[in-house]
Amino acid sequence: MPAAPHKYKALKATHPEHDATCWRELLFSYHDRAWPRRWVKRICRLAGVPEVTAHGQRGLHSTLALVAGITPNAVAEALGHESFKTTAQSYAHPQALDHVRQQRALQVLEGGKGKATSEEVAA
Repeated sequence: MPAAPHKYKALKATHPEHDATCWRELLFSYHDRAWPRRWVKRICRLAGVPEVTAHGQRGLHSTLALVAGITPNAVAEALGHESFKTTAQSYAHPQALDHVRQQRALQVLEGGKGKATSEEVAA
């Protein structure tokens, strides 16, 4: 994969001791897949907050989005899932799903729009 020339220029300007071959190797060679997890753990420790994982962040995102009233299909789409079923089974907290059901039922009882979809009912 060729790198954009502006990247080389920026890197060379900030680190003139390295040549383009060195930067190409750094930018496009094998990378340790664990480094984001290590950095997140380090940042959490420095911030004095509980350590989280990428899976945990996705779960938190889906749970908070559902509680905030984002539609289940929109949450599933944001996580890259084809249907909400995957989101509900793997990421969203069960209480958030209960909250969505309750909110949807109240909306329908108050004369809200339309019927709940089969995915929302199954969630």
